[in-house]
Amino acid sequence: MNKDEINIVNMTNDLKSFREYFKSLDFDFMVVGSLALQVQDIPIGRDPHDVDIEMVCNESYKDKFRLLSASCPKEENDEYKDSLQNYYKFKWGNTIFNVWLVKELKRSFVFKDSIKYAGVYSILKEKMKYKRNKDFEDLKFIIKKFIEL
Repeated sequence: MNKDEINIVNMTNDLKSFREYFKSLDFDFMVVGSLALQVQDIPIGRDPHDVDIEMVCNESYKDKFRLLSASCPKEENDEYKDSLQNYYKFKWGNTIFNVWLVKELKRSFVFKDSIKYAGVYSILKEKMKYKRNKDFEDLKFIIKKFIEL
C-alpha cells in the first residue's frame, strides 16, 4: 500500500468513527466534496486531504462544534473560513473534518457503508461556486477522463 492509499484508509476509518459517534446522538450527515467523488469512482487526479460534511444539527450542539473547532484553529489561508457562519473545522482521529451545520440535507445522495455521500452533480455544482483553481482542475480532469472512455 502506498502513502496515498494509507491516507485514504485512515480517512475512511476516521469517518466511520465519526459516524458511530454521531449516530449515537441521532445526527444526520452527508459527505460532500472530493472524498464523496472518490467513493463514487469519479476520478479527480488527486487524493482528498480532508473530509467535507454537511450535518443537520440543532442549536444546542453548536457549542460542542465550537469546542471541536478550537482544537484546529483556522489558518489564514483556510479556503472555507468566510463561506458560512455555521462552518467548523476540526481534527477527528488523524483527519481534518470541515463541517457545515445545515437545517436539512437537500442534495441527492448514495449510501455506502451506512454513510450518505452527496450526488456527483451536486458536488461539482457546489465546487464551481468556490471558483478555486483546484476545483476547476478537478473538473477538467473528470472531463478528460470521460472523453477518453
